[in-house]
Amino acid sequence: MASAGCGGAARAGREGSFAGWGSASTAWFGWRGRARCGPAGLKWFLVRGSMSSATEAWQAGVVVVGAGPAGLAAAKAASFRTSVVLVDAEVQPGGQVWRSGPRRVSLPNRYRGLDQKEGLRILSGREVWLIRPSASGFSLFLDDGGRVEGRGLILCPGSTELVLPSPGWDRPGVLSGGAAQILAKSYGLLASGRWVVAGNGPFVLQVAAELSHRGAEILMVCLASTLESPEGLFAALARPSKLAQALGQLGSLWWKRVRLLERAGVIGVEGDGPFRVRIARLRSDWEPLSGEELWIEADGVALSFGFVPRLELALQLDLSCRRPRGHPSGAVA
Repeated sequence: MASAGCGGAARAGREGSFAGWGSASTAWFGWRGRARCGPAGLKWFLVRGSMSSATEAWQAGVVVVGAGPAGLAAAKAASFRTSVVLVDAEVQPGGQVWRSGPRRVSLPNRYRGLDQKEGLRILSGREVWLIRPSASGFSLFLDDGGRVEGRGLILCPGSTELVLPSPGWDRPGVLSGGAAQILAKSYGLLASGRWVVAGNGPFVLQVAAELSHRGAEILMVCLASTLESPEGLFAALARPSKLAQALGQLGSLWWKRVRLLERAGVIGVEGDGPFRVRIARLRSDWEPLSGEELWIEADGVALSFGFVPRLELALQLDLSCRRPRGHPSGAVA
């Protein structure tokens, strides 16, 4: 999901069963202001720069950007009617949803072997940095110098976690919920110590359950809304499997006697570890209630307020965006 800028993760190969096709591409190192710096960037440049300078180009009836659940579903459906090129920045498709461990993704059976489907080509480990309308449809420029031409375009770039700033939110050891989950699931790092998990939505329960499963002691889970609110636990009612998952996470926290506070949130973090975490009761508009605060000593804090869609590519095409009512982090292109 992250852009490969200075200090970003370099992708210097096409690994796994969903490997890319074709010959190597030119490096395009840094000319557009996105040079990859540090040892990882040097490795990326040495590997890419030593390859053939011939720029790769592909054509398809439909180009799909993003290989998460939405992108895989779109690519599979479109492949029954036309040729498809699926572009994804990660080495393996599946996004964060189906990530099961370091460099491992557990895809549902319906998407396994999709790279072998005739008329569907998957370009993994490549990021789309520019899209421009063309005479035949759309031109997509990739970060390795490649280009994809398509008559149709489907954008499924995923989302970015929403973290609302508060005093001390940038201290080492104060993480977004997604960062805490990725450290556990993608890198196999076990959480330890005492944690406070706060924010809003079902993902907060998922993060707390994940950290608890990995060995952390969850002191408290704070939800800015209530479990019964539209954006709370019962937002999963439309998908019974997700509701069952959320109830399971809630049950595991209850079994471990984790304290759950509704209409509460972290409004400040002090110290350099262990932290002094300031928690307050919240009004319905998430403003703190004066006089209803408590302090907890914790070794780590995870914060998450849901997800916002990644709109960079959509805005390049001047697509209009609207914000649904009742959800401060929502937007539709």
